[in-house]
Amino acid sequence: MDDGAGNPIFRPRPGPNGKLYYIGWGSETNLSVINNPDLADTLCDFQQHSVQLTSYHGTSIPDFPNYRLGPLTGSSCDTLTSINEFLDDSYYDIAISPNPNNGIFTISYGLQADRSGKLRVLDINGKEVYLRSLPIYSISQQLELDFLVSGIYYLQIVSGKNSESKKFVVVRED
Repeated sequence: MDDGAGNPIFRPRPGPNGKLYYIGWGSETNLSVINNPDLADTLCDFQQHSVQLTSYHGTSIPDFPNYRLGPLTGSSCDTLTSINEFLDDSYYDIAISPNPNNGIFTISYGLQADRSGKLRVLDINGKEVYLRSLPIYSISQQLELDFLVSGIYYLQIVSGKNSESKKFVVVRED
């Protein structure tokens, strides 16, 4: 393939936007692009030297990862294997000590002065395993949750329309 003036255009690379990019002999500071590579003839919209590069690339082209691979069925990349963590926006400034712990720990937090709240403990699957009311003006609680098995949990404080969660780990040496 050439640019019409006898200069070769080679090394096509797919871009993340579905276009094909080429570098040509003597055009080491720009790329040519085929905007519609699935269309024939002039409908493919070939644009010569249309992308300026910020540095000299010789006859090599910058690498573009293949963003269109999709999942590989049966691989570890085709399935979500964890849950999203709760956002920690520090609305209540939750602290858990110690963390990791054996199910016995202290939490400190800052509720608004005139509000009560709820304390929830969720397992890694989001199932509620403990619920407790938090009184107005409270700032800390000692929890003895010795029924929890080793694993990852989330402590959530809810008051009105606001909530905050913090991850903690229980390690049993039974």
